[in-house]
Amino acid sequence: MIANTDFVSIFPDPDDAGFDPDSLPKGVSPQELRYTRSQFRKFFHPTVPNPEHFDRRKLAEMLPFSDRPSLPLIAAPGDEKPSEKAPLLTVVGHDWDEFAEQCEKGTMAVLKQVINTFMNPMWSRYNDGLLRLVHTPGNSNTVKVASGCGHFIQKDDAELVVREIKHLLHNL
Repeated sequence: MIANTDFVSIFPDPDDAGFDPDSLPKGVSPQELRYTRSQFRKFFHPTVPNPEHFDRRKLAEMLPFSDRPSLPLIAAPGDEKPSEKAPLLTVVGHDWDEFAEQCEKGTMAVLKQVINTFMNPMWSRYNDGLLRLVHTPGNSNTVKVASGCGHFIQKDDAELVVREIKHLLHNL
């Protein structure tokens, strides 16, 4: 979940005075952007109730940045002072093409090209920010891409999720 957006503003507003239709990639029209924005408003705007019953209305206010504040260092059981051990963090991102395919063929019916041009890069930047929540010297964490998975990675590849949880538990 990208917490710091209303999802609609990820896509350019073709009705904005400063909008340049020539900036759109081939095959994407202002009309397609209007449709995409309306679909994302209808399904993902923070004010819209969702099947998970999460209230997202104040998410952007509570979590305005993906990369801060940093997660605190971990205190060992019984220690009053944190050690130098950083918290464990794994960020798994969806497969761009699969996610775009699901957006196009699913209920939203939004062109893959629109998703790959605007949504996927935004999601990638958000995931990269999440990695910066843990500051460790020489941190070489990267976002793991769940190949063949759309938005619901746990549904598309439950075994991947199990492996990642086992890995985290092993490293505790």
